[in-house]
Amino acid sequence: MARATLSHRRPPFEIDTVPVANRDVPVREEVAAKTPFCTLLHFRKEIDTPQPRVLLVAPMSGHFATLLRDTVRTMLADHDVYVTDWHNARDIAPRHGRSASTSSSIT
Repeated sequence: MARATLSHRRPPFEIDTVPVANRDVPVREEVAAKTPFCTLLHFRKEIDTPQPRVLLVAPMSGHFATLLRDTVRTMLADHDVYVTDWHNARDIAPRHGRSASTSSSIT
């Protein structure tokens, strides 16, 4: 019943390890960059082998980026993964948006 209630808090990704080259490697979720609109998350693995970077852009549809949890987990085996974690628009102060003096009018 608790899962049926409306939540405004992002659930954790809960990705602690990932299999890489037949061994489980620890994974740490880190903030790579942060703006008023989005936090760029990096899932850092403790490996010495360079892997291609991939950016997963979460949809801005009112859902949490954690809906991509399984995709992140799958990509982590062979990639250096970054994910956009969009902030709720209700929590962004108006001062961070476009000012009235710089906005263009629609005709």
